[in-house]
Formats: sequence, C-alpha cells, structure tokens
Amino acid sequence: MISRVTGEFALDRSEQYRKNAANSLMLSREATTRASQDYWVTMAEFWFKLVRHTEETEGAVAGHEDGADKGMPRPVW
Repeated sequence: MISRVTGEFALDRSEQYRKNAANSLMLSREATTRASQDYWVTMAEFWFKLVRHTEETEGAVAGHEDGADKGMPRPVW
C-alpha cells in the first residue's frame, strides 16, 4: 500500500511542479527586462526538470513491490 500512496503523492507533486513551471513561463513573458525574462525561463526549466525527476524516481518506487507484499490484499482507502 505504501508504494501506491507514494505514486499518487508523486503525481500530485509533479502536477504542482508543472503549474509552477507554467507560472514561471507566464512571468517570463510579462517581464520587462531581459534579466527578468532569463530568470523566469531558468525557473521554468528547473520546475520541468523537477517534474521529470519526481516522476522517474517516485514512479519507480510506486512500481516496486516487496516480496513480503506479494499475495497480500491491499486496503482500500
């Protein structure tokens, strides 16, 4: 059960990170200086990298099933 909850949590976090990236891109378009535009684009890139990292690492944890868990019923939340 822990792995399923972890996977759902990772999805929630990656969605929030995607929203942060989209907001950063919006702010880059509204920026009035080149330095501000560059800053917000860099932030968007950071958030997108974090999305990828979260989905890769925590998605792998969600797919892992310990030998002790095999055959055990899963509680319904």
